[in-house]
Amino acid sequence: MDTEQVREYTLYEPVLHLKSFQELTTDELYELLRVRSEVFVVEQDCVYQDLDGDDQKSIHLWLTLANKIVALARVCPAGTHMPEISIGRVITTERGKGYGKQIMLYAIDTAIKYFHATRIDIEAQEYAKGFYEGVGFRQSSESFMLDGIPHIRMTWTETSKKTILFLHGFYASGQCVPAMALREAFEGKANVLTPDLPLHPNDAIRLIRDICDKEKPDVLVGNSCGSFYAQMISQTVGIPALLGNPYFKMSDFLRERIGTHKYKSPRADGKQDFTIDEQLISEFEAMEAHQFDCCNLYNKERVWGLFGEEDTLAHFEPLFLKHYQNSYHFPGGHTPTAEQFKTWYCPLIEKLLLF
Repeated sequence: MDTEQVREYTLYEPVLHLKSFQELTTDELYELLRVRSEVFVVEQDCVYQDLDGDDQKSIHLWLTLANKIVALARVCPAGTHMPEISIGRVITTERGKGYGKQIMLYAIDTAIKYFHATRIDIEAQEYAKGFYEGVGFRQSSESFMLDGIPHIRMTWTETSKKTILFLHGFYASGQCVPAMALREAFEGKANVLTPDLPLHPNDAIRLIRDICDKEKPDVLVGNSCGSFYAQMISQTVGIPALLGNPYFKMSDFLRERIGTHKYKSPRADGKQDFTIDEQLISEFEAMEAHQFDCCNLYNKERVWGLFGEEDTLAHFEPLFLKHYQNSYHFPGGHTPTAEQFKTWYCPLIEKLLLF
């Protein structure tokens, strides 16, 4: 099994390392076992058999920051540590920074990719129940003692996967290039919703709210007009959002395009024609006047902007930065290609899923 890889995004650290036991170097194996002994044996004052014979069949993951391990875990195939595929030896050496959640999401991803997992079990220390619930696990046993420490069995299933809601641009649909790239990138890892948005803004907001109430998405992703909607919904529902090339002044955009048009990607209802008129422009103007009304300190960290350096349509980064602080650039235009979306949008979406 060829698992050896290092994923390093220039947008943020830490770095993910993923290897089978056979691919580990001597130094890497020593360091992983050293950290495990330091935490599970010394820190927790627990004498137990850490080297249990399961490492040789497992996939090992760890995060490094400045070449120092900040989190690690292993993914065991079914029939080794537990009857089902399992994740174990989960450690964070720097707590409170999200590294534990990050390594768990990578471990779930690894179990799906390499072992085709539809169910994953863990033996969790009882005090950590809330942490594992935060990444989709649910308690599946009564409390039991393991090595003198209270534990519970917890289980993740496919229905525990995160949900991403994508909101397309004005001329687009749920079948546009960015939407399809998002589905492909997160296939098997997250539920991706890409609805066709109504033409009129109040109808669009109503539909998005209904989807949020029903599906409980974990992150919003928008492009252009979809980012205009995502920014407002994120504030009121409390969902992290990535705004790709947000168009905050849709009325100005539409005023230059009064008349009949066609959507640039297929719509589910088969209706490809639409009309821009003064009534539609007025509806957008009314909404624009209040689009930032609910901004607060909580949202500042959870709404990110991604701006194409070759975008010739939208130039709203200065307005974005009046309300939010996480702004990124990518070498592309207003509508990203599939490859640009996977390269620049998806790593940020993965990061937002950690909130």
